[in-house]
Amino acid sequence: MGDNTGSKKVYLTMFSIVIGAVMIVEYYFVLPKIMDVFTNFNLQDQALGIKNRVSNMMILYFVIAFCANSYLWIMESQLSVEENELIARLKSNPEDFLTIEKIRKIGEKRSRYASVVEPIVILIFGAIIGYMVYSIIGPIYSIISLPDLQ
Repeated sequence: MGDNTGSKKVYLTMFSIVIGAVMIVEYYFVLPKIMDVFTNFNLQDQALGIKNRVSNMMILYFVIAFCANSYLWIMESQLSVEENELIARLKSNPEDFLTIEKIRKIGEKRSRYASVVEPIVILIFGAIIGYMVYSIIGPIYSIISLPDLQ
């Protein structure tokens, strides 16, 4: 019953790790080069603004990723404990329809939580990454429109 949620739990964790790794690579390898370009154009304030916005979004991303993954893992472990207790009870009395119904409801609850949490987290991650991209690309376009370049 928990296979679907287990796979979503692992998928969400792997998704969080990959996006986090990309953000770290961006912060330590790409962002310094962008800041050098802004410094060459004497736009240190914009370079510092980009760095601050990107670092704030990274912190926000990691906090949300940690909370979402922790919630999903804790919820799954609580439901597994409850389900294991009911299965043990069912072994002693295989015809207990109330226990069978409770096990079925646990499976429904498990898939409902996973189905709700996953899209919300992906939308939040997308918004954070979109804001980071905007924070970097916006000032680059302002450099292109500088009168010295034309």
